[in-house]
Amino acid sequence: MLSYYFIKSFGSYKKLFPRILIEKIKDLPIKIPSSNIELEKANEIIRYVKKSLNNKEKIVSNQEKIDLLVFDLYNISNNEREYIWNFMSSSLN
Repeated sequence: MLSYYFIKSFGSYKKLFPRILIEKIKDLPIKIPSSNIELEKANEIIRYVKKSLNNKEKIVSNQEKIDLLVFDLYNISNNEREYIWNFMSSSLN
């Protein structure tokens, strides 16, 4: 989702080794959990990221789970999720 936001906000994004300037990172809308439910989702995201770092074969399946959790954390609707996935798959191919 942040890749989508970055492209829409700053105009470019390379698939491999994107160049992201520190000033632009400061403008990304990073969600700080404000409830126990949001904190649980954030912790679950962290667990999947750690699993991915420890098991490279699981990266793709873990990434899909992470994406869903991030969408939940940001309260992204199903229609918006579909739009973002379609946009990103067409942009990065």
